[in-house]
Amino acid sequence: MPRLPRNEMSPRASRKVAWPALAEQISISWENIPTEYSIKDIGAPLLASLAEGLYTPEEVLREYVQNAIDSYADFRRTTGVEPANTVQILIVPRTGEVHIMDRGLGMDRDDVERAKAIAVSPKLQRPHDFIGFRGIGIWSGLSACDSLVLETTKRGVASRFRLTMDFKSIRDRLYDPIPIDDLLRGKIVIEAQPAEAEEHYTRVQLRNVERARYGALLDVGRMTRYVEQNLPVPLDPGWAYTQRIEEGLKDILWTAAYDLTINGEPVYRRFPGATEIKEPTFEVIAEGDQVFAHVWAAETARTGASKRIEADTAQGEVTNFALRIKNFTVGDRGNYSRHPDVLDVENLSWFVGEIYVVDPDIKPDTNRRSIQRSFRSDRFIELLRHFYSNTATRSRGWSAEVNAVAASNTAQSTLREIEALLDQADEANSETVHRQVAELLRGLEREREIIRAALEKITAQDTGDESLRVRAERRYLRKARVKVALEAASGQIVALLNRISTSWPQFATPTEEGTQRPKKQRRSSRARTATSGGRPVSTETALGTQAVAGDQSRPGEGGAARAPASILELAIAAFYAALAAVVGEESEAYRQVEERLPAELRRRGIEV
Repeated sequence: MPRLPRNEMSPRASRKVAWPALAEQISISWENIPTEYSIKDIGAPLLASLAEGLYTPEEVLREYVQNAIDSYADFRRTTGVEPANTVQILIVPRTGEVHIMDRGLGMDRDDVERAKAIAVSPKLQRPHDFIGFRGIGIWSGLSACDSLVLETTKRGVASRFRLTMDFKSIRDRLYDPIPIDDLLRGKIVIEAQPAEAEEHYTRVQLRNVERARYGALLDVGRMTRYVEQNLPVPLDPGWAYTQRIEEGLKDILWTAAYDLTINGEPVYRRFPGATEIKEPTFEVIAEGDQVFAHVWAAETARTGASKRIEADTAQGEVTNFALRIKNFTVGDRGNYSRHPDVLDVENLSWFVGEIYVVDPDIKPDTNRRSIQRSFRSDRFIELLRHFYSNTATRSRGWSAEVNAVAASNTAQSTLREIEALLDQADEANSETVHRQVAELLRGLEREREIIRAALEKITAQDTGDESLRVRAERRYLRKARVKVALEAASGQIVALLNRISTSWPQFATPTEEGTQRPKKQRRSSRARTATSGGRPVSTETALGTQAVAGDQSRPGEGGAARAPASILELAIAAFYAALAAVVGEESEAYRQVEERLPAELRRRGIEV
């Protein structure tokens, strides 16, 4: 290949020639040039996320209330004195103003200087002492109002300070290609005047609220609903369970409440009354010795067709669970429950309660709509969803309990009606009473089936493999009062059917086409009353079908001959009589066989 001229060498060859010069440059030492990173190196658009609506109107109010509550925490820590814990909110729709005032520790000049900073706050060094931990709270109103005025004086400082921030002018130049100090110059003013040294308070005033996007800040009703459901205000003192919950929470960190008023009216957390819910219970969400959260929960007390709690939303009542970190809610009620792993999620409306996160490493995001993601918080969310499933499936247990008790009560009422009819029966009204009794017995079948199924669930052996729903049903049905009701109703049904078959055998046979009493009772009574006038026959006699068959054709008291039984009926009747002779007709074993045998035969395709 011919050699190329030097000025036409390939790029590859040129790179090879350059390497020695580069090596020489690397060997030369670097001279340090002093530099500083200042606010001039930060562009004005940095504030765009705040100005473009990082917070909703409700969240803007929350941020300033949060700062007020942190001031009370500072007062307590600094002075050792328990503060008044009162936050006052004044909303003036006419002038477009919102005021938030507290009587916490207050601020001196240095505190005010720090307050205007962005993401720079002493709270960042002590995140466990305060609710806020990002240092941007005072800026939350940047997009909500034209200006903010903060007036404050600190306990022990004989000066009052006023900080004024011209938010509108800042927003107007927010996207100019200028450093952030040029943007803020002249738009933030601090002033001072003398004050009483023992005076202490902070008042924040939002002036000329931007009505198009943030008009909700001026809606007293809407802000009241939000505050009572999401901020750490007290429980309604008139609520039946307030004292119980306050007692249960008194030793748990970050569950303290703060008196808060809106336009002079106190705001409370409100829940449905004692007619709607049962007494609250307490539990923890934990893994081993690690407790993530404490919970109070109250279950529906409703027993009608709809068991969902009826909350008076116009009065601020709520259902479902609030997830709270440092006693401020995170997200909507039932946060993290909408997930495939959560069973019966729609039935969380059968409950009301609060979940207080106590793990200090689990923090909310900036808007407090969700939890900051980490390995620890991910595990907590898994446990939280398991709690939701355990709770929601309890609705199956409550339904089973309500249905079982209702069936028992209805059965006992029907039995009383039948008893009254039988007591009035005589030869003259026999046919009428027979029809009425047969009708009532047919109506009783549904209750009998519910009672039988409930007793089966009670007596079933636990294996540990049951679903959460099955466990809930058994747990509720095994309550003492439920078992007593079921067993009483079942026993009374058996006793009445025995009475009918013994004393009024004519009521055990059809009097018109399509009218007959349940086959199970007819079958068992034939076997037991065939030859002994109501006394159990011996096994040998029962197994002799002649005795049973002969009884079927014997005229009753009315003189009518009874229809002969089928071979299957005779066999079953004989079995019942034999069982009664062995274990006793009143025994639990006999009752269980009598309850289960017909269903088992029908399951196998044998109509009885």
